[in-house]
Amino acid sequence: MGCVGFVTSKLEYISIKSDLKTKEDVLKQFGKPRRTAREDELDVWYYVLGDRIATEGVNAVFLIIVPLTWTTKVEANAKVVFRGDQVLEVLELKDTRGGFMCSAFDSHTFPAGCHMW
Repeated sequence: MGCVGFVTSKLEYISIKSDLKTKEDVLKQFGKPRRTAREDELDVWYYVLGDRIATEGVNAVFLIIVPLTWTTKVEANAKVVFRGDQVLEVLELKDTRGGFMCSAFDSHTFPAGCHMW
């Protein structure tokens, strides 16, 4: 490929709209949580849900020909926050990627030059 650059993943929880109201609703919808925690005096249940939600972050450094890549695995990609029995918030893990690449040659992905995203 003959390029230099990097790609990074930023994994963060984003609040989503949900009709879930109680712990019972959450158990019916998602089953038993992967783990539970107590954060800021609130109950938090963590889940691993489907392929549409981030399950890992991908990072790479491109040095001439060989890309060096590594992944960040996640323990859970969704969480539900409760106050008592009531759902306060449902969150999904999102992966936003960014980076740059510079190349003197055209490739199937990028034309020659420097590109940021």
